[in-house]
Amino acid sequence: MIRQFQILQKTLELLEMRLVSERPLSLEEESRLREIVLKRLGHHFNFRWCYQDHIPRNAGGKFEAFKCEIGNP
Repeated sequence: MIRQFQILQKTLELLEMRLVSERPLSLEEESRLREIVLKRLGHHFNFRWCYQDHIPRNAGGKFEAFKCEIGNP
């Protein structure tokens, strides 16, 4: 079960999927989640999967489900 997720757009073609889950997803589960995200976004992206213990909030305490890091060092 996925407890928390965050999508980071790293480049025009790459999304980093940060997941907090009970266990890493199987290749089939990752593939299905990729299909869902691509359908919603309407653009083909490459994916990088990152499993984490938690996803931090921003400096203001807000949780951001999607962040664009293009052009940010």
